[in-house]
Amino acid sequence: MPHAPHRPGPRPIMITATAIADLITGLDIDLDPATLAPDLPLDQQGLDSMDITTLLIAVEKTFAVKIPTTDADETLTLNQLADHINSVHR
Repeated sequence: MPHAPHRPGPRPIMITATAIADLITGLDIDLDPATLAPDLPLDQQGLDSMDITTLLIAVEKTFAVKIPTTDADETLTLNQLADHINSVHR
């Protein structure tokens, strides 16, 4: 009996910095997500440590990932978060 041709599964959805920034809209963070630069550390864009923690918790819940916590959390960028999420879901 011949083998069925291999059909790749659906491609994983790539999470972007914009998708992460859009989470801010539903959070108690007083910042317009459209103003965030994807490669600039979050702490340099008006987010304090509590805002960043709130965002990281939302990212973990929304995208079903664990974000390792470090002392460098405040230097994270949106692109770094997106890269981490995408690497977990490959």
